[in-house]
Amino acid sequence: MQILGGKDRFINSYFDPSQWGAVVWQNPDELQRMLQALDIEGATLKGIRFLDGPDCMTYSKDERQYLFPAEEFYKLKVNDGNSLFYTPNGTRFSLEEGRDLVQRLRMPVRFRVHEPLLLITDRGTFEILYNESSSVRVSKNLLPANLRSSRSGSLAVFDSETLLAPLLGQPILSVDIQQEEEATARQHATGLCNYPLASQDTYIGTVRLVFANRLQLCFDDAGQGNGNVWLEDTDKQWIWRSGNEIVDACVPSQQLVRK
Repeated sequence: MQILGGKDRFINSYFDPSQWGAVVWQNPDELQRMLQALDIEGATLKGIRFLDGPDCMTYSKDERQYLFPAEEFYKLKVNDGNSLFYTPNGTRFSLEEGRDLVQRLRMPVRFRVHEPLLLITDRGTFEILYNESSSVRVSKNLLPANLRSSRSGSLAVFDSETLLAPLLGQPILSVDIQQEEEATARQHATGLCNYPLASQDTYIGTVRLVFANRLQLCFDDAGQGNGNVWLEDTDKQWIWRSGNEIVDACVPSQQLVRK
C-alpha cells in the first residue's frame, strides 16, 4: 500500500490523480480485504461512468493491440460526407466503404482508459483505476459527482454504459484477483504513474468483478499510464458487439457527464 497524500481538492472540478485520496494497492490479499471492507460484494450496479470517455476500444490479436478510435466511428454516425474512416492498421476508407466495413465488424467490449471508472451502486460509488503494473487505486464516495476528465471535452467517445448495459441492475457477487509473480509485474511496470513496485511475494494481475448474471468486469494495466477494462463471461471469453451497436454508442464526450 502506498499513500499519495491527495486531499480530493480538484481545481475547477478537473480530475488530478495526485489530488485523489485513494491509496495504491499492490498486494492482492490486501486489495481483496480492502474491497470487502468497502462492502462491494453484494452491491447492485445502478450506473457506470468512465471519467475520461473512453475514447477507444481495443482488440488484441496475434500479440498486437489494435486501437479503434471512437472519433472514426462517430464520423460515420454524423454522416458529414467528407471524413475518411481509418482502420487500426492505417488503411483509409471512404464513408461508404467504412459503413460496409462496420456492417461486418464485431468488436469485444474492451476499452482503454486513463482515469478512474465509477461504479454507481445502491451502496455508494466505487472508484477504480488500474493503469500501472500491479498497482490498483480504489476508493468509495471520494470523487465529486461533478468531477470532469482532465482531457479534452470535445472528443468523441464510446457510451460505455450502453455497451456495458448487461451489468446494470446486477449485484456484484464476488471479487476475483489473479496473482502474478514479481518478474511479470516488473516487466510490465513503466513508472509513468510514480508508483514504485514494493518488494513482496506476489503482485496483482487481472482484477475481475463477478456479477450475478455470471458476467465479469475485468481490469488490468495497458502500459504507458493506460488501463484496460473489458467484459467477459465465466469462461474468460470476451463479450462482443456488432459494428452497428458500436457506432450507435459513439457520442461527444460532454454528453456522458451523468449525475
